[in-house]
Amino acid sequence: MNKPKYKRHNYTEEEVEWLKENVYGVRHEELARRFNERFGTNVNRYNIRNMLKRRGIKNGLNQSDLTKEMKQFIFDNYKGISNQELADRVNKEFGTNFNARK
Repeated sequence: MNKPKYKRHNYTEEEVEWLKENVYGVRHEELARRFNERFGTNVNRYNIRNMLKRRGIKNGLNQSDLTKEMKQFIFDNYKGISNQELADRVNKEFGTNFNARK
């Protein structure tokens, strides 16, 4: 399977800081959508993934740590709340101890 071609985006320090503050617990595709909405850009999940990888920024979504039920819960509840609030809701629902890192 071929990866789609994309144009590299030169990130400003403001954009990098925003990503660091908003990446935790968010999948690359959703992060790209939020990023584009915030900055009026046109990056895709591959742009985001590659930039995060180059800078060593992780979203904390280790697939082995999340069950299917947890993933669905996060997907159903992430809109309009902070990463910490989402982590708190996941912890309450599943008895876990996740937190939102900045």
